Amino acid sequence: MPETADNGPAAPVKPPTQPRHPGYEKWLQIQYGMAHHDIWWVKGQQMKAGSWTLLLLAALVSVGQLMTPTGGTLDPRVGYLLAAFSLLVTVLGALYVWDLRVTLVASRGRAKRIIDPIVDPEAILVDATRDPERHGFFPWAITLVLFVGFGSVIAHFGVPLCFTVAVPLVCFIVTPRLGEVLGRE
Repeated sequence: MPETADNGPAAPVKPPTQPRHPGYEKWLQIQYGMAHHDIWWVKGQQMKAGSWTLLLLAALVSVGQLMTPTGGTLDPRVGYLLAAFSLLVTVLGALYVWDLRVTLVASRGRAKRIIDPIVDPEAILVDATRDPERHGFFPWAITLVLFVGFGSVIAHFGVPLCFTVAVPLVCFIVTPRLGEVLGRE
């Protein structure tokens, strides 16, 4: 079994149906390492997307506070404009989370295909062979937090209660599907 520079001996590869290049095992190992890194990068980016979206919503609330006269109330037109910006920020943040989900599933699928030809008698790589679509709760949770935050922000800007509930709810339902569709494009 050939030695690799970073991980010791390479895992044996299942017998090919046709002759393979002598460096194929090393290539598989490198490709799997890159796919694994992609998976962790995407997970981190999902959290960052959620955090930055909430931070931008907080910044819009601050802008609203700065535009409110001392002892007065915010002009409703400004409140609705800030609510529209809040909608834009939240939808874009949620779409990015779901676009990242598509990337995550693709990376997991790629990792699964990469390790398929590797013989794994100790079942070390068994987790990588699981369904790439797993852990779907995570982006749903981030999306829920974003749209609850959005509802709170637009309520703060004086948007009527029916819109404060209905708009985030509709966006929460539509955005994940739209993000997955756009992510596949």
